[in-house]
Amino acid sequence: MLMTRAVKSLFLFASLISILLLSGNTVAMENTANGINLVVNPGFEMRGSNAHEQWYRDLNQTANKGKIVRVKYGKYLDNHAIRMKPTSANDEAHPLSIAQEIPIQNILGETVEISGKLSARGGAVALIGVMTLVNGKTSPFEWISHASNSGEWVHKSMPYTIPTDPSTKLYLSLIVSGKTGSVSFDDIRIISKSTEATDQGSTGTDQLHATITIDADSITRQIPDAIFGANIEWPWNATGLWDEKKNRVDKKAEQLTKALGIKLIRFPGGIDADFYHWRDGIGPRDQRPKVKYRAGDVGKTRPNFGTDEALAFAESIGGELLITVNAGTGTPEEAADWVRYVNKDELRVRFWEVGNELYINSPEPHASEVTITPKEYADRFIAFAEAMKKADPRIQIGAIGGLNEGSYQQISYPNWNKILFRKAGDYIDFLAVHNAYAPILTGDERNKTVRDVYRAMLGRPVSIAKNLQRQAKQLEAVYPDAAQRPFIAVTEWGPIFQFFHAGEYVDHPKTLGSAIFSASTFNALLKSPETEISAFWMLNDFSSLGWIASANDRFPPDPEWQETARYYAYQMYTQHFGRQLIKTEVTGPTFNTPKVGWSDALKSVPYLDVITSLGPNNETLYILVINKHFDEAISADINISNAATADQGTQWQLTGKGLDSHTGTKVINVPWIKWGIQKTDKENPRFNKRGADEITISDTMVTGLGNNFTHSFPPLSITSLEIPLE
Repeated sequence: MLMTRAVKSLFLFASLISILLLSGNTVAMENTANGINLVVNPGFEMRGSNAHEQWYRDLNQTANKGKIVRVKYGKYLDNHAIRMKPTSANDEAHPLSIAQEIPIQNILGETVEISGKLSARGGAVALIGVMTLVNGKTSPFEWISHASNSGEWVHKSMPYTIPTDPSTKLYLSLIVSGKTGSVSFDDIRIISKSTEATDQGSTGTDQLHATITIDADSITRQIPDAIFGANIEWPWNATGLWDEKKNRVDKKAEQLTKALGIKLIRFPGGIDADFYHWRDGIGPRDQRPKVKYRAGDVGKTRPNFGTDEALAFAESIGGELLITVNAGTGTPEEAADWVRYVNKDELRVRFWEVGNELYINSPEPHASEVTITPKEYADRFIAFAEAMKKADPRIQIGAIGGLNEGSYQQISYPNWNKILFRKAGDYIDFLAVHNAYAPILTGDERNKTVRDVYRAMLGRPVSIAKNLQRQAKQLEAVYPDAAQRPFIAVTEWGPIFQFFHAGEYVDHPKTLGSAIFSASTFNALLKSPETEISAFWMLNDFSSLGWIASANDRFPPDPEWQETARYYAYQMYTQHFGRQLIKTEVTGPTFNTPKVGWSDALKSVPYLDVITSLGPNNETLYILVINKHFDEAISADINISNAATADQGTQWQLTGKGLDSHTGTKVINVPWIKWGIQKTDKENPRFNKRGADEITISDTMVTGLGNNFTHSFPPLSITSLEIPLE
């Protein structure tokens, strides 16, 4: 009787109009003993401009349908409820009602519990209804109803499964059916069993807790030197690395790079590698030609930082080069001659990569002019590999590849890896992939908060790890003999938000949140036993992407190099971590992420990302813990077996004043470039505070350790515990 076709239409209308007011609501959600209540103002305790704050009423349709008042009920939840008194004008087409859109981007596919307290009298019927909108189409709705003449309160509930489609929207309505009497509502709940609300809000007064279990006798891998790598681009004096006035490498940049602990430099760049002709960058610098550095760019620059300068720089910091040869506009013979030039007297460069991202087919000239199909690349790779190995059979040659994953769609051609392995498998020493960027915004962030964007980014390392595992399984299937199997090289990775200068997030790679992402991503690379090379993007830059960046924005560039938060995060691994990974298991609280840009929505991402290692001669145990929670510390019970650990050790810790804190580096002030005004975290805005004191590096002595102890890790932090072994 209640759910006639007219009532269905009124429910649909009441639900959909909530979009007008409540989309993007950022009011904190209520934590309950059973989970997160996704309803805002569920007990009508908020005081505002109307009786139903945060709930929407369409006055154009219901102004004459009755009254909605906030009433006090001393013995019921939080003392207040909402009462609806219909008039004779109340009808089923547009009944007296209020509605709310429920944020569900982090609970897709979850079964929630919908409940509430209802009372009815005088012939009126109280309805709590829910409905979803999926790809613009409404789903069948479900409801709770209560009809009575007594006015007694009842509690009713029902389960409801959220669709898995990312376009899903959920609408909740409170409706009175009838023309007489009244209905009341209180304690309206949609309970998610997820461990954390979508805003990473407070979880109550008790500190979050985790357990870390470490087996010091179970070594999972030896960490290779080549995994500690970075990228350098050759144009514009290697983005300021070369001091043209003094005709040498910038000493401050060299010192910072050496202190960072880099062991491998990828050269001459990413995109620019496929337009670089190495002979332009050798010989007397004043005789080197000015050249365009990529298709589509009109500017020309002299390659002052060429092959010999790159070799000398790598040697000065105690590292080596990985060279990416020009497979876009170059030839196999040119690449082979480069090998001969570099290795004529000794094996100075052992890793060589054939081309950069030739698998990207997009309208931009730097991509469209060089992109090729996987079959064409496989044929070209064979020609390059044969010529280069003939020049020096000692070298190892990498082919470019990758697997698309969810929203991360970088490879334009299907089955790239499969075709490559089938045609050129015998020639490949390593597979070079670029699957570890985030969040890579596409425009959907305009309806998201800064915390949504960062939450999505901090979930990405989970997807990166899975993508590496998938590619490792591909390699295992093609190369069953482990001794003959190519390894993986992640030759570009790091935080990237936007590619255009006017973007509201373009300068966010330098923040504390980006440093937390960088550390978590590096954990994923270290934990991947098939990954032997990695190189973050990029070492230095007077724009937004350098891990070493400039304290001034002068143009023409005259950089004053200084550390970013990412730099300090990386140092935790090169200065306060060992080279033997050991088995570690973690249980603890998790969070869900929304889909933003190329970062997919994920469930149950651990707040704590933990990796442990042994130092030289097994004298020190290192426990490196990343806490991704924006606001809360997490206490962990740490249990160590098969080692005698000292009671006292050293704690090194990186943290800061907020999610978007940074050290104060600037982007170059080019007159014809307009940089965007950067978004800030509304709950704790730090981006515009900029300064060295925004990021903190500390070392303290800690006691009470041993084999079983409890330790607290502050929010947005990276901690390395160095514990001597007895």
